Amino acid sequence: MPTSSSPTAVGRSPPVRCGGRQRQAGSVRRSTAVNVLCIGFWRVSTPSRCRCRSRRCATSTRLTTSIGTLEAVTILEISVHDLAAIGPTARIIDVREPQEWDAGHIAQAELVPLGSVPERLDAFAATPTYVVCRSGNRSGRACEFLGAHGLEVVNVAGGMLAWVDAGFDMVPGAASGATGG
Repeated sequence: MPTSSSPTAVGRSPPVRCGGRQRQAGSVRRSTAVNVLCIGFWRVSTPSRCRCRSRRCATSTRLTTSIGTLEAVTILEISVHDLAAIGPTARIIDVREPQEWDAGHIAQAELVPLGSVPERLDAFAATPTYVVCRSGNRSGRACEFLGAHGLEVVNVAGGMLAWVDAGFDMVPGAASGATGG
């Protein structure tokens, strides 16, 4: 006969360890984290409290860490149709990883992976610079970072997914613009 705490009991999941105490599997731990760039320039993490009082439990404390300050930055966006209308004169920086770049990229784009953006601020000196990634999220974070440094950058809304959906050409494989830094 199964007990109420056994994994075979009806309607119960096996318990999970949580800082020395057990909590029901499938229970939700909510947390929010804003991470500007992958280097953790500015990070705020405010997990909700679990019922555990243990100091070892990551969810039992409220953690706020900020390194430096980040002012509110307005991020400009451009659609892929408007970017294509500008033509080959547009300065485009692709912040995806090299393997994503090799799968296909915009012809005149230059590769500067997101992790190397802080060391490559010079690549964004030309104004305006259009920043693209796969879906627009990483390029948005890069635009926040670069905008906070006073650079004029524009996020490509929808990223390469929108570019492909619109039927625009991509160049497969590595190109001379690839500067992974």
